[in-house]
Amino acid sequence: MLTLVTSPHQWEEALPLLMDAMGRWSAVSEWGRRYLTDPEDTLWVWETPRGPVGVIGFHRQPGRSAEITHIAIHSPWRGRGLGRQLIQAAWSRHPDVEQLVLETDDDAIAFYRRLGWDCQAIGPKKPGWRTRYRCTCSRNDASGSIVDVGSHFMRKDDGA
Repeated sequence: MLTLVTSPHQWEEALPLLMDAMGRWSAVSEWGRRYLTDPEDTLWVWETPRGPVGVIGFHRQPGRSAEITHIAIHSPWRGRGLGRQLIQAAWSRHPDVEQLVLETDDDAIAFYRRLGWDCQAIGPKKPGWRTRYRCTCSRNDASGSIVDVGSHFMRKDDGA
């Protein structure tokens, strides 16, 4: 089930996934403040009966654009289509957004390209760091046909 994070308790449940995505407590703490106080920043958590297994952060930009600020999937759940479903959920929850943007690194670049995103190398943030990529996707270019079934999302080929 996809849930909007609106309370400190929900935030605490998402912490392990966000630490995996960001790696630094200072960054996680700052984003936590933003997700809980700034209406332009939202965090969605994919929950199972055993707890959160995926998160996607979303920042509204001026106009009809938004940035995916964070996406993380608990390692046993990777490769099952959950990342794709989280991105499609972002599209579904924000119907007025026409373009999504994000930054990523070598670990995830193939994933975004498979989904039809246009990804361009922008170089490392600091000398000696890994190459970063800026990726964009327009609503019309979004790959993967997803059916909205309330707060759950599933691919059409999964029986919807």
